[in-house]
Amino acid sequence: MNTIDILIASVPYIKQIVREDIMIGITDLNQFLYYEPSANIDFGIRPGDPIPPDDKNLRTALNGEFSSTHLPASIYGFPISAIAIPIKDQNGVIIGAFATAQSTETQQHLEENMENLNHITGRLVDMVQTVAAHSEELSATSEQIMTNTKYAVENSSEINNTIRFIQEISNQTNLLGLNAAIEAARVGELGAGFGVVAKEVRKLSVSTKEATNNISTTLSSVQKSIQQLESDFSQIALSSQEQAILVTEFMNVIEQLNDSNQQMKSFIEGLIHHNKK
Repeated sequence: MNTIDILIASVPYIKQIVREDIMIGITDLNQFLYYEPSANIDFGIRPGDPIPPDDKNLRTALNGEFSSTHLPASIYGFPISAIAIPIKDQNGVIIGAFATAQSTETQQHLEENMENLNHITGRLVDMVQTVAAHSEELSATSEQIMTNTKYAVENSSEINNTIRFIQEISNQTNLLGLNAAIEAARVGELGAGFGVVAKEVRKLSVSTKEATNNISTTLSSVQKSIQQLESDFSQIALSSQEQAILVTEFMNVIEQLNDSNQQMKSFIEGLIHHNKK
C-alpha cells in the first residue's frame, strides 16, 4: 500500500480520535480519491472528480505548503475552517493532498456569547459602582443630618433654660404684684391707682406663665420628634453602611466573574485562532 492508500484506510480511525464532525478529502495530483462529508459540510464531491482549479487550499498543499483558510458565514451560511497538507511518498515527492473542513459555528456563537457576557458584566460593574457612590453619599448625608439633629436637641435644651428663667421672672413678678396689691389695700384710697396697676401686673404675670408653659409643652414635643428623627437617621446610616458593605462584596464577585470571562474569552480566542491556522 502506498501512502495515500494508508491514509484512506486510516480515515475512520482519525475521525474516532478527533471526535469532531469534520469533512475529509484525499486527492492525488489531479483528482479526489476519497471524500467524506460532515453533517454540515457537503460540497457534493465524489471520488474521481477533478480538483477545482480555484481550490486554493488544495492547490497550496499540492505545491508543498501547509494551507489554512477560514470561510465566513456569508458563503455557506455558517463559518468554515479548512486545512490542507501535502502528501509525500517515501522519497519526499508530493503525490497528493489531505484536506479537512469543519464548521466553526459553535465556536463563533460561543465567542459572541462571551462578548455579550463581558458587555453585561461591564454594565453590572458600572451600575454597582453608581449604587456604591449613591450609598456613600446617602451615608454621608445621614451622618450630617444626625449631627444637625444633635445640635437641634442641644439648642432646644438651651431654650428650656430660657423658659425656666422666664417662668422664674413671672413668679417673681406675680409675687411683687401681690405685695403691691396688699400695700395698696393697706394705704386705702391713696393706693387705689397703684392697686389697679398691681392687678394688671399680676394678670400679665399669669399670662406669661401660661404662655411659657405652652411653649415648654410644644418644645418638649418638638424635642421628642427630633430625638425620633435622630434615631431614624441612625438606622438609615447603619443600613447605608451595611448596603455599602454588600455592594463592595458584590463588586468583588462581579470582578471575579469578569476575570473568569476574560480568561474564558482568551481560551476561546486561542482555540479559534488555532483552528484558523
